[in-house]
Amino acid sequence: MSTTTSPAEPTAAVGEMDVVLTPEQEAFRQEVRAFAAEAVTPELLRRTGGAIEAFVPEFHRAVADHGWIGVQWPREYGGQGRTPVDMAVFFEEMGRALAPLGRYVGSTVFVGGSIISYGRPDQRAEFLGRIAAGDLLGSFALTEPEAGSDAAALRTTAVRDGDHYVVDGEKVFISGAELADCILTAVRTDPAAGKYAGISLLLVPGDAPGLSVRPLHTVAGLRVNVVVYDGVRVPADRLLGTEGNGWAHLQTTFGLERSLSSAQLVGSLFRLYRDLHVAATAEVHAGRLEPARLADLHDCRAELEAARLLSYRACWLDQNGAMTLDEAAVCKLTRSELALRLATVGLDLLGEVGLVAGPDGVLGGRLEALYRRAQFYITAGGTNDIQRGLLAQRGLGLPRR
Repeated sequence: MSTTTSPAEPTAAVGEMDVVLTPEQEAFRQEVRAFAAEAVTPELLRRTGGAIEAFVPEFHRAVADHGWIGVQWPREYGGQGRTPVDMAVFFEEMGRALAPLGRYVGSTVFVGGSIISYGRPDQRAEFLGRIAAGDLLGSFALTEPEAGSDAAALRTTAVRDGDHYVVDGEKVFISGAELADCILTAVRTDPAAGKYAGISLLLVPGDAPGLSVRPLHTVAGLRVNVVVYDGVRVPADRLLGTEGNGWAHLQTTFGLERSLSSAQLVGSLFRLYRDLHVAATAEVHAGRLEPARLADLHDCRAELEAARLLSYRACWLDQNGAMTLDEAAVCKLTRSELALRLATVGLDLLGEVGLVAGPDGVLGGRLEALYRRAQFYITAGGTNDIQRGLLAQRGLGLPRR
C-alpha cells in the first residue's frame, strides 16, 4: 500500500501523509467528513467530553439514516457492500471528528459481522436489517473473572435441554451490555473437549429472564459491566455457527475489530495532536516553553503516521483474506501505547493545567481524559503483554518458554 503527500487541512498545524485511496473511497471520505462536521456539534462534544466510545442514541440513529450502520455488509442485508479499507476511512474520519460511535462495533462487527460470517440465513434475515436500521444494539461477552487475558479458559456453561440451552456463569468488563438487545456470548458447551474446543457462541436476548447486568465504572470514565447468567434459557436456534467451534469463529472477527478500532482511535489522536501542537506552539511564542521541548511531540507525529498505516494495512489484508492475529495484535499494541505516549508528552509540555478535567480544562479536558483512558486501551481487548506474545509466537515464530 503506497502513500502520497497531501496538502494540510486548513485547521491542521502541519501537513500529513495520506493513504492512496480510489476516487470512490476519497468521495466516501469527503462524504463522511462533511456529515461529521455538521453532526458532531460543540453541544454534542460537551455532552460526551469528546469520548469516541460514548453512545448517543440520536447520533447512532443519524448514522443509520445515512445507511452507514453495517455499511460493509452485502446490500441484501442492509449494507452498501463496502470493503474493510472503506470502513477504515469511515472510522478514521469519525475518530478525527470525535464522533460518539459507542455500540457501533459491538453491533455491526461482533454481532452483525459474526452473523454474516457464520450465521444461518434465518439469523441474517432476523437480525441484520434491524441492526442496519439502528433498531437493535449488540454487545459481546467473552471475558470472565477467571478468564481475562486467557479468555479461552472461560467457564460459563451452556447445557442443552431440549430445544434450549441453559446458560450459567459470569462475564466481566462487558461494554454496552446495559444497552444491548442482543449479547453475543461465548459459552462452554463441552467441558471435556479441551481448552479451545467445546466453546460455542449464543445470541442471548438482552432481556432474557435470569440475565442481570450491573455496572463497573472504570478509571477511564467508561462504564463496563458484570453480566450474570443464572439459568438463562436460550433457544437452540440462537446458536451461532457450529457448536464447539466458537473459538475458531471468533478469530475471523477479532482481526477486523482491532483494525477498525485502531483507525478510529488513531483518528482521534490525530485530532488531539493537532490541537496540542497549536497549544504548545502558542506557549513557545509566548516565551513560556523552549522550542526544543516540542521534539517529543514531533516524534508522536511520526508514530501516529505509522499507526495509521498499520490500521489501513490490516484492513487491506482482511479485505484480501490475509488477516492474521499477529497483524491485528500489532495494531492494538501500537495504538494503545501511542495513546499513553501522546497523553504523557502533552502533560509534560503543558504541566499541571493539562490535568484539569472537563470542558473548562485545556483542550476541553481531553488530555486529562486520554491519560486515564490510555490505561483502559492498554488493558481492554487483550492486554498488551498478550499482544506481544502473539507477535512473538505467530509473527516471529519464537517458541513458548
